[in-house]
Amino acid sequence: MERLMLEQFIKEENIQIHSPQAILDLIECCSRENLDVALQDPSTQEAVKKYLVWLDIFLTNLETTHPGATELLKKGAIAVARSLIPGSLSAVDKTMEETFMKFSKSAGGLSGLFHNFGAYQRWCRTMSVRTQFFEKTLEMCDMIDDPEYPKNGKHRDLAAAQIKKIWSSKEASPSLKKCETAIICVEGKAYHLINSEDEQIQLKELHSLRSNQEETDTRVVLYLHHAAALGFTSAVVRTPDSDIFFILLHHSHSISLTIFLDIGTGKQRKLVNITELATELGSDYCSTLLGYYVFSGEDCTSAFKGKGKVAPLKKLQQNPKFQAAFRQLGEDWTFPVKVLQELEHFTCLMYGHARETSVNVVRVKMLQQMVGDDEKLTIKSKVDLSRIPPCQDSLIPHIQRVNHRVACYKRAYDAIIEKPKPYDDQQGWQKTEDGVLQPVWSLGPVLPPSMADVLETGWSSDSEDEDTVDYVDMLEYLDD
Repeated sequence: MERLMLEQFIKEENIQIHSPQAILDLIECCSRENLDVALQDPSTQEAVKKYLVWLDIFLTNLETTHPGATELLKKGAIAVARSLIPGSLSAVDKTMEETFMKFSKSAGGLSGLFHNFGAYQRWCRTMSVRTQFFEKTLEMCDMIDDPEYPKNGKHRDLAAAQIKKIWSSKEASPSLKKCETAIICVEGKAYHLINSEDEQIQLKELHSLRSNQEETDTRVVLYLHHAAALGFTSAVVRTPDSDIFFILLHHSHSISLTIFLDIGTGKQRKLVNITELATELGSDYCSTLLGYYVFSGEDCTSAFKGKGKVAPLKKLQQNPKFQAAFRQLGEDWTFPVKVLQELEHFTCLMYGHARETSVNVVRVKMLQQMVGDDEKLTIKSKVDLSRIPPCQDSLIPHIQRVNHRVACYKRAYDAIIEKPKPYDDQQGWQKTEDGVLQPVWSLGPVLPPSMADVLETGWSSDSEDEDTVDYVDMLEYLDD
């Protein structure tokens, strides 16, 4: 509150202050120390005099300038703006509770901190000790750069040097004795762990596995090829990531070992024989599934709102003519016009217009159905524009991003991939002046000016949960 008052004062009076923090410290705590610091700056001295007079006048005329504010302040109706986004104000007690929960360092935070007096008391009495234990644990694990500032530590992430240090220590020797061959991969480099008779661990880099691939999802294929070269007949990949499932389906035909995927947790945990499944589906259909998976939404590509993955996949199986287009994705870093036309036609099919080949035409028809007979879109029209397909200017860069991602996936067997930058021409991304990589959302205006004016006014509509299906459900569907 004091900071807001000071900012309002500086804005109204056009005061030039060299040290605003000194005034703020003085306002928050009127101590002799803060007063001496504030009075060292001549501009601050003059500002303090004017601020006291301004504050007295402001509070006196508060009811006139802000009718009802006095009563609200008496009731404690003060909101906190946690960002500059309109509508992000939240109550003070809610903000305090969220802040406490954020720094409580406990699983799930503290539920109902301000509604349970006992919970509040326990938090106040134990937080200091628990924080000390937490910081000491990180320090013992060598996971803090500076013990005095634990928030600057790495927490869950270990540096490459620390990983190598841990696995090359004598403590790791008993675990390595259980392994015939142990290899660790750190920052694109792989090291063979050799356990000598004196329990000294030696690290030997495997230059054949040195890779410039950015993600572990694709490097797994490289590691499986290396395992096959070492003479292994089977391998188990443990991951919760659905990307690897489709990547392995595509590459399993070229890897000379049986691949099992370990998925799920608890009673739902199971092994999926990827090699057997890929053989049943066929190499062409596995390649189709990889392109379709990225097209329908994954880590770096957008999903089609409300469509999910299983329902469009059924339509893809019922219309095999579109499968060739998905197989061609990623064959090169750019795609032919024929692929674009086929994927645009399939997008129309996804939205229930099988006879249409233009997403722009489908958008017009669906919008007319939503608006009604009068064919006029107003702020009272209950229209959810996220339920209509993207326009062609938005679909093209989406397919460009999909093609780039699939191309990376299909080249996962190469340790060093020669590829264009994501922000290069026809790759679907752009680089801002600040160096941030952003998707190219549209090749032209997103909306006509008339429709943009309507959206600026806004309307209320019921939102629906995204229809998402994880890859376990897709796997069950493929098995059927």
